[in-house]
Amino acid sequence: YQRRGANSRAKMCSSAAFEFAMKLAADYEAKNKPKVEPIMDTAASDLPALEEKDDPLRVVGEIDYRKFETITKQEEQAELRQKEEEERRKKMNFCKLDHEHTATCQQPPVMSCAHDHSKERDLFEKPTSEKLKAAELFRNEGNKAYKEGQSDKAAYFYRKALLQFDYTFPDTDEEQKQLDRTKLLCHLNLAQCKLQQEDYDEVILQCKQALDLDATNVKAFYRMATAYMTKDNFVDSKRYFNSALEVDPNNVELQNGLRKLNKRIREYEEKERQRCSAMFQSKSST
Repeated sequence: YQRRGANSRAKMCSSAAFEFAMKLAADYEAKNKPKVEPIMDTAASDLPALEEKDDPLRVVGEIDYRKFETITKQEEQAELRQKEEEERRKKMNFCKLDHEHTATCQQPPVMSCAHDHSKERDLFEKPTSEKLKAAELFRNEGNKAYKEGQSDKAAYFYRKALLQFDYTFPDTDEEQKQLDRTKLLCHLNLAQCKLQQEDYDEVILQCKQALDLDATNVKAFYRMATAYMTKDNFVDSKRYFNSALEVDPNNVELQNGLRKLNKRIREYEEKERQRCSAMFQSKSST
């Protein structure tokens, strides 16, 4: 009799557990996913308390299944919050407006440009002959400004002349020769202006571009050698002085420049010897 009673109680417990499991499944199918309010940038501890239903079937023995449902809902909300934060950060990468970035921020079209290129387009559409005339006109204006001692103004006109060549494509050999000649003179003159302004890096750049047009140009060699010497780059300075003298060995200005360079090299070496001697004396005295 006692054995039959134990079996009966076991069947009752199994039946209760089965009914509870079926109820949980029905509730989940009915609710699907919980409705989530708009996610704000708050910590997980700021979430409103989840409503708990007083359902005795959710508690079986010492296990309270309502706690598991609460944890699951909090995890889902945290995951949604993380996704929204990632999306907001993506919007911040391209949206430059000073506002709170949301999913409504629009990404600008790729390869867009807000600059006005109408002047470049007009210059490009001009005939080559007109652009060559304009370049020569700007070069002459630069020469006039340089003779008046206005190197800044002269450099401006030389750059205006060089700008014409960015949009010029000669149709004949004669036009190509005229373009190369004017372009070479503009690079050399601009280098001279920058030499007076002590912009030695720009001097070197303009001289290299001049040498691309005329690989044996003495003026380009001389001005670049002078710029390197002023920057205390004696190796490159001597190299370009020697290159210029190979083209024009009787050039007095080149000879004087090389003598000046050799003098600076000797002065530099003497200063280095004195510095090293003073350093060794201070170490021996200690």
